[in-house]
Amino acid sequence: MRGIIFDLDGTLIDSMYLWNTLAYEVLVDMGYNPDKNIHKELKEKDMKESIMYIKEKFNIEDVNEIAKTTYNKMKYFYEFEFELKPNVKEFLDILREDNVKICIGTTTPEEFAIPLLKRLEIEDYFEFIQTEDNVKIKKNDSRFFLKALERLGTDKECTWIFEDSLYAIKTSKEADFKVVGIGDKHSKDELTEIEEMSDIYIEKFSQLGVDELWRNC
Repeated sequence: MRGIIFDLDGTLIDSMYLWNTLAYEVLVDMGYNPDKNIHKELKEKDMKESIMYIKEKFNIEDVNEIAKTTYNKMKYFYEFEFELKPNVKEFLDILREDNVKICIGTTTPEEFAIPLLKRLEIEDYFEFIQTEDNVKIKKNDSRFFLKALERLGTDKECTWIFEDSLYAIKTSKEADFKVVGIGDKHSKDELTEIEEMSDIYIEKFSQLGVDELWRNC
């Protein structure tokens, strides 16, 4: 049985512009002077870990202040601002017509992801949404993807990972998954490595013919 495990941010939705500026903007709002590239230090951290990292790095006593500012900004963007990347909906329609089972594997908390998917009217396309919180496994651990595969119930040799994040692509390959690497304009410094590590590399969903995925299935 054929399947796809999709990342969310930077893969299906255009949201990395916020993730790449969020920590910087939160700290500036709080009166601090962070490096503009602080997001690179947080790349493999979830929201809770990022908040604790910032707290320690800047010796901030009240972690609730960071959490509240971050939470409110993220909640607003997921509920009202983020949109699908071009041709994603059309691609999902093709997968549905071909009876391909798909799910989402993301670091984004469900409380942000679900309202987003409902607003974009694509929630029903996915078997489930797997987050680090709901399976208690970090995404930089290959068990995260193996767990999603188990839940999806598809054959590994016919299941693809769609990812824009270099660390998650590396984790997927460690577990011997086939990967479609997504080139996102907000990950310019990693694009060469992403392309080299991916079995297929695209920058737009219109560049990928679904038949390319199932030649050996």
